[in-house]
Amino acid sequence: MSTPLPSHQALLSGLRPISVANLPGSSTIKPTCIICFNNLADYGASERAVRLQCTHVFGERCIRNWLEENDTCPTCRAKVYAGRSENHQRQLLNSLVAQMGLLMQHTPTPESPIIDLDVLKLFTRLAGGRVAITSEPLRAELKIKMSLLLQWREQFWAHNPLCLRLPEFAPYTRTETLRLEDFDVQIEVHEDQFFRHFALAAYAEFMRGLAWSLRGLPLHVAGHPLATGMESAIRAQIRQDRGHTVTVSSLLIRLRHKLESGRTRGVMTGEREDLPRGFQPFWEDVLVRVMRGLIDQQRAH
Repeated sequence: MSTPLPSHQALLSGLRPISVANLPGSSTIKPTCIICFNNLADYGASERAVRLQCTHVFGERCIRNWLEENDTCPTCRAKVYAGRSENHQRQLLNSLVAQMGLLMQHTPTPESPIIDLDVLKLFTRLAGGRVAITSEPLRAELKIKMSLLLQWREQFWAHNPLCLRLPEFAPYTRTETLRLEDFDVQIEVHEDQFFRHFALAAYAEFMRGLAWSLRGLPLHVAGHPLATGMESAIRAQIRQDRGHTVTVSSLLIRLRHKLESGRTRGVMTGEREDLPRGFQPFWEDVLVRVMRGLIDQQRAH
């Protein structure tokens, strides 16, 4: 019979510092916290080590912050405390929305800009909140807030590029192609199917790149502020084509045309100098990956 999980408060109250000298491999490599990547210290230090019931070890300050918004271990994703009541979930949502409101009220200047990585860190806290919140109405409300934050970031950047300081972006080389015979395949456009493939192709890359950047590595080009505009343009075209049977080639042409309108003009032709290297190849890959997913799905039926 499995041991019942403690409540959120009981887990936090029960965290006790441990000696890092007794951790496996500590004699050859200094143990580090996987959240902040700082060296773990022994009893009484600011970055003192604590252990969750799943046996994974973190800096106490980091894991306490993590557990305010997540009910799982950052390493193995095992659930570590019993679900919060809806009232606690509402408190978490209100806290996250308040943090977002403070950021969006800030008026930066070139001398005192918003650091883009801070915006993305807040987005990861919002995403973590969606994991911790099980109430569907609250999850839906938080999803809307996450979308608003990314839209604000993209629109703000478009008008104030000097005030939203961008992180470094890793280079990206295109890797996906379609065979000539794939272009004549007929597919029926369903919005939900399309965006399931889109999420695998683009959103997963964004989150992976964000995880890199939080470790001090360059961000994936999918995290560029203009990516929100790209997604909006694609969504608009798919809604227009919803329910129609089209060829892959004609849908690709329409999507590319939509992406060459408004603020995204020049992206798919590679004519914009304000974009990181690899931004255009990445979106070419996204479209091809989505098309391939739809083709495979069509052939499976």
